[in-house]
Amino acid sequence: MWVCLCKGVNDRQIRAAINAGARTPEEIAATCRATTGCGGCLPEVCRMIADHLAAEAYFSDRQPERIPVGVASR
Repeated sequence: MWVCLCKGVNDRQIRAAINAGARTPEEIAATCRATTGCGGCLPEVCRMIADHLAAEAYFSDRQPERIPVGVASR
């Protein structure tokens, strides 16, 4: 899906930048030039960053359920 029409940047390119470590719109801009045109894509870029950070926090904070040895599951 096209996110930045001004610079021809799609969601895959932005996700690649995020996966490579970009965490701000400025870092995304430096990587793939999204947000450097009219700025209309800025809300979507920010949403993509926020979604990634939320998922990262969710999965890093989850601990696997531990069932003590000898206790049968119900």
